[in-house]
Order: sequence, then structure tokens, then C-alpha cells
Amino acid sequence: MYEYEELSDEVTPINRDFRGSAYLSFSLFPTERLTIVSTTYYQPLFSDFSDYRISSESTLLIEIYRSLGLQITYRFYYDAFPAVGIQNSQYDLSTGLTYTFD
Repeated sequence: MYEYEELSDEVTPINRDFRGSAYLSFSLFPTERLTIVSTTYYQPLFSDFSDYRISSESTLLIEIYRSLGLQITYRFYYDAFPAVGIQNSQYDLSTGLTYTFD
């Protein structure tokens, strides 16, 4: 993929780079009421493989009653060389109810 990155700090130079983009994804259905889905992306900079990014999202869905479910999602982001003032890794855990209209 081609990446164009311009920060609003007016100090950091504009990055125009080629990155790879590979992913691994799986879905598991251990029971009729339980679903696990996960996708992880790996994006190395072609000119310097030590500069890479990883992003991952995993979701656990538990059916509570018919079309009503409890969903728990974990997201993780890592950038080997983030913008100034940004941490290398970030994560998010969210929980919610889902309803499927069938």
C-alpha cells in the first residue's frame, strides 16, 4: 500500500512510503451461542522493516436470548515509530449488547 502521512504540527516532514499489508483472520464457533472472531494486520515499511505497525481486533459474542447477544471487543494498535507525542501502543476494550434482525 502507498501511505501519505502529513501531521498538522508543521514540523514533522511529510511521509510518502510504501508499506506491506498482510493480515490473519479467523472465526471460531465453539457452541451455537458463542462466536469468536479475530483479525490482525501487520504493515511493515518496505525500506525499513524495523518500522512496522500492528493492529488487532478480537470479538467475543455470546448469545443471551434468541437474537440478543453480549459482545466484548478488544482492539490493540502498535506503531514502532509513532508521531511525536503519541504512545507506541494503544488499546480499547468495549462491551455492549447486540440485536440481530432476522
